[in-house]
This record gives sequence, structure tokens and C-alpha cells, in this order.
Amino acid sequence: AVTLWREPWQRAVSGFFHNLHSCRWMQARYNMTGNRPRAGTSPFYKSFTGDDVKTYADCVSACSVRMTTGRLCSVPMRNRGVDQAALASSWRLVKAANETLRRFAFVGITDEYERTLKAFAAMSKTPLIESDFKARRRRAVRN
Repeated sequence: AVTLWREPWQRAVSGFFHNLHSCRWMQARYNMTGNRPRAGTSPFYKSFTGDDVKTYADCVSACSVRMTTGRLCSVPMRNRGVDQAALASSWRLVKAANETLRRFAFVGITDEYERTLKAFAAMSKTPLIESDFKARRRRAVRN
């Protein structure tokens, strides 16, 4: 298997402005569940505060570690706050995630997409073509 990872803060910023992605209890609180509005258009975005940003970041902290170990990205509201048992558990999750990643044939970095492609091509002895370097997803045009 192969995977691409991104910086945690980039995941958090992207998720925050994409309807509080993966933080189910915040989505429910701000009515972003079900038939969600287009990303970033909820009334929430006209009045959010720094505390909302921090709360969201706490909700999805260690998302990649949890997802790599087969868990949901977000921390349920009832589990917010850190105690010693949770801290010990989180180190076990980090260790489990590292063990999982070691079984991957290749781990790339999203921010280093071109270098990642070249490294993967070299490792897999696969030739690259021009279209490999073009964006595959259309970005929404915002007015």
C-alpha cells in the first residue's frame, strides 16, 4: 500500500473551512449535518471565534494517528480534555500508527507532491508522464 500525508495543521485548516469536517459533535452544534451547505457557506463562518478554531483543532488533533489505527478522526465530545490514562493511550496509538506505516511500501508528503511522485516512480520503476503532474480535482470557483 502507498499513502500521502499532509501536515496536521493543514488538515485542520482545511477541515475547519470544510464544514468542520470530521468533528461530528461540532457539526451537530452548528447545524452542519445531513444535507450540508457548500463548504464555508454556513452562517457559522460569519461569526466564528478563536475559541471555535481551538475547539475544532482539539477535536481533530491526532487525526492521522487515529485514522491509521482504524479509528475515527475526531475525539468524541465526552472524551475532551487530557488525563494521564488518555495520554498513555495516545502514546500506544502513536506506536501502533508507526508500526502500521512501516508496513506501507511508500509514504509520501502532500506538500512535496512532485518530489513524492518522482520518489515513488524511482522506487517502483514506473515512468512518469506529463499528466501525473497536473491537478486532478477541480477547485470550486468562489465569487
